[in-house]
Amino acid sequence: MDLFQQLISELNLPKISYVKNELLLQQSTPINSLLFCQDADLTIFHINEHGKEFILGVDTNYSGPLGEMEFFQRKPYSTLNVKANKAGYLYKIPKLKLLELLREKPELTILLLEFISTRYNKNITKLMNNITLSARINVIEQILELKQHSNSPLFKIPVTLKAKQLGITDRCYRQILQVLKKENKLIKQGHEFELLDEKALKDEVLYTEVDK
Repeated sequence: MDLFQQLISELNLPKISYVKNELLLQQSTPINSLLFCQDADLTIFHINEHGKEFILGVDTNYSGPLGEMEFFQRKPYSTLNVKANKAGYLYKIPKLKLLELLREKPELTILLLEFISTRYNKNITKLMNNITLSARINVIEQILELKQHSNSPLFKIPVTLKAKQLGITDRCYRQILQVLKKENKLIKQGHEFELLDEKALKDEVLYTEVDK
């Protein structure tokens, strides 16, 4: 039994259903309970002061906590929005009940800190890659990932979604695609794309990672 299954069992928490497109966490709103979801498909995004949306991550089949970094702060307000991409259920762990349980069972505290720090390191690594790698390399990595998950040579590129994930404009993303097409590494057929030189794209990403 993993950490959060232990917490659910110990605190006898009920399931709480949510629907597709529901905001499980909303930016700048208080976090009074630690949320734990199972097999969730989520979009994590931030809206800046100008109303521009930046997608920071898309998780599929995610099981784990939400808002855990803010939950233990003195003034726990969500810094991000978390939207459900499909219906599901979650558990809410009230702060006082959780703190009481952690005092009774300090071994759970160690497991919780380990989980939080591991997830934090993963998210920071992803963020640093977005900052330090060029937009072109990030786009190529996304294209290679989309091709990997495609069952045919042709695949779609959701430009708006992918651009938001990288924090760049649709126009910038499309310009990179145009350059790759001119270099004969990519071709567009209708609404789908096909790689013409997958090896060259992989080599470019590999060279950049080694150079770092």
